[in-house]
Amino acid sequence: MVIKNNLKVVLVEPAGPINVGSVARLCENFNIQELRLVSPRCNPTAPEALKMAVKGSSFLKNAQIFNCLIDAIQDCQKIIKSQTQTAPQKETPQQKYKTPTSLWRELV
Repeated sequence: MVIKNNLKVVLVEPAGPINVGSVARLCENFNIQELRLVSPRCNPTAPEALKMAVKGSSFLKNAQIFNCLIDAIQDCQKIIKSQTQTAPQKETPQQKYKTPTSLWRELV
């Protein structure tokens, strides 16, 4: 299975270094091109993050830091959002909800 090599992961206001480290490890394991952080609320190169990242520590050390989401995604052609939903949201015409499986088929 070949994954397109232009995938980026953008985390918005990540608060925990262990979670950021876990995402960096995911980036390494799934051949993600780049990790971008928007206004991180933790130190992405904290010892806990680096330990959790294992072989993905280079993603933490090379992560681009942005002040706003628009800047972080301005060069992206397709954007897939995932979040913890705290309140019901209405789907807008620009949004198309898909299952993880259907998204995966588009990415490989």
